[in-house]
Amino acid sequence: AAPTGAPAAAAPVQAAPVHRPADPPAAAPAAIETSGTLDGEEEEPPSPEELAEAERARGFADGIRFVLRAHRTQVVSCYERAFKGEQRSPGGRVTVDFTVGADGRTKGVRTTTNSTGNEMLGRCLEQLITGWEFPKPPDGDFPTSYPFVFSAGT
Repeated sequence: AAPTGAPAAAAPVQAAPVHRPADPPAAAPAAIETSGTLDGEEEEPPSPEELAEAERARGFADGIRFVLRAHRTQVVSCYERAFKGEQRSPGGRVTVDFTVGADGRTKGVRTTTNSTGNEMLGRCLEQLITGWEFPKPPDGDFPTSYPFVFSAGT
């Protein structure tokens, strides 16, 4: 169980289940085109370079998540300080946008949403992220956004 006020564990995004009818239609209509785009042009498969770039981006995004999780105790401290003296902490979501520069340092760090109603919490998270070093992006600056989700506590 997560401690009171701790960020909730982010659940992986899962694709919605695909509904498949129990019995397939007897015969597919002959006029339906099975490949290409709507305008009739065929779509090219991704090139090896495009596939490699997508893999680098996925790996880099994993690196960002690793750094954010490694600093979880600092994030919890921000939350606890923001609601110190309150009878109950409300929980909520604080989304922070930032760019990881080519050197791995952050820039343009700003809170874009804060459902907790506590500006001090957003400022604290911004200061933390500004001081963290991330893996160097494979292709220059990498803009991103991260939602910190906090559970309500007493």
